[in-house]
Amino acid sequence: MHFIVQAATFIALAHIPVYCLELNWKTYNGMEYALVTTPTMTWIEAQRYCSQHGGVLAQPETADINNYLKSLTDKKTWMWIGASNLPDKKTWEWHNPLKAITFADWQSSQPDANSTQNCLLYWLSREGYKWGDYFCHKKFGFLCQRKDSNCNDKKPANGNDCEAKKPANGNDCEAKKPANQKCMTICL
Repeated sequence: MHFIVQAATFIALAHIPVYCLELNWKTYNGMEYALVTTPTMTWIEAQRYCSQHGGVLAQPETADINNYLKSLTDKKTWMWIGASNLPDKKTWEWHNPLKAITFADWQSSQPDANSTQNCLLYWLSREGYKWGDYFCHKKFGFLCQRKDSNCNDKKPANGNDCEAKKPANGNDCEAKKPANQKCMTICL
């Protein structure tokens, strides 16, 4: 009987898909951004995934950044970005760090005051991508952001000055390479 349990466990584990993704970070205006279209995730899972890659869900705080992020998308699906009205279900805020939204690009009739649609996404409509509130448990692609880790920019993610650690050949500091070389295993 013990053997049967082990065999059943082995068979069940053999069918679990495993994803190992390296993010393709793109630098813009002192930040790095990455588009993740597969696997799709809930808003919370996407937030966690971005965090595990040294960032947060993207926060388009200006029209310029908002337009840049839209240009990265595949123009085919909705995409999570980093704000919600949780926990009070009234105030929309960026989450990392927690701060008020001062620029907005809402789709007409959004947010629609539906008390169960609490997470922000790029909503693909006739007008192109606009912001919309939606159910946090639904799965979509998403955009991550993090501070530019390029030492030549002198704004590494940890805030230290890279100049003293910059090698003579001018390449990025080895100790401050971005985390995009790591993989995360996701069992779905």
